[in-house]
Amino acid sequence: MQELDPKKIHKKMKAMNDMFMFAYQLKKSQLAKKHPEWTEIQLNHAAYALIERGCR
Repeated sequence: MQELDPKKIHKKMKAMNDMFMFAYQLKKSQLAKKHPEWTEIQLNHAAYALIERGCR
């Protein structure tokens, strides 16, 4: 069995986090332009929901 390299795992986890944050910020920005009346909480929930739906 192959031994896990903590540095490689950290690098991959950081890359995944960076991609998620990029998608989240992009969706949130798009929603804010489309719905300027929404609160920050509404934007957060909607952005997460859109990303979650896209991952299925």
